[in-house]
Amino acid sequence: MNMPRRSILALGSVFLLGPSLAGIGHSRASPVIAGGFDVIGYFDGKPQRGTTWHAAEMGGNTYRFASSRNRDRFLAAPQRFAPAYEGHCAYGVRMGQKFRTDPSAFDIVEGRLFLFLDPGTQSVWRQSPDRNIAVADGIWSTLKAGPF
Repeated sequence: MNMPRRSILALGSVFLLGPSLAGIGHSRASPVIAGGFDVIGYFDGKPQRGTTWHAAEMGGNTYRFASSRNRDRFLAAPQRFAPAYEGHCAYGVRMGQKFRTDPSAFDIVEGRLFLFLDPGTQSVWRQSPDRNIAVADGIWSTLKAGPF
């Protein structure tokens, strides 16, 4: 495909500027929380994939949202909506490990969002959630500083 040089430069500018203009403080280098799913959606009972156009960076992590309204809700009260353990599998943290999560495997316990590796792991977690939360909370500060 032969495009005039001017068109190629203009197209490149759109790709370079788009994400940086779209999200508040969005950075491609920071980890994306919850696999890019909108954390507000979990609290609304409708987990859905967020977009780079509605992103925010907080604490060195990138959060993606399905709408600017959800992004703004998050920015107004991030401590209320951010998932426990920076979105790592809650049961994995309880076991001293960091694992990615399945967006469909989650629980909200006393207003906190917990994500899980998969539905099976979520099922094991549910057998003793209070104990698992206590152990994971105790481990997280040390585990947080580690790799991944």
